[in-house]
Amino acid sequence: MDRNGRRLPVDRLIHPIVTANRHADYKNELVDNGPRYPGAAELSLATAQWVAFYNRERPHSYCHDLTPDHAEQLHYDRTRILSPEEALTQ
Repeated sequence: MDRNGRRLPVDRLIHPIVTANRHADYKNELVDNGPRYPGAAELSLATAQWVAFYNRERPHSYCHDLTPDHAEQLHYDRTRILSPEEALTQ
């Protein structure tokens, strides 16, 4: 949370080294070692597919071998404030 109590977007919580590694992975896996794309539209589609795979299916060591989507969901589940009714049933 920021100093005003607002929840920060998850990408603001990620260390810059992790971001640099993500960019290196993208360049290595899709650009350098992937097929050549005939145009920007094809590269854009391939990028969207790679990002979906990277976030939803590929485990990451910095997430303790969870996918980023799964790690994010666990984070929000742990930090969620329970309603009084939910608190009574926990």
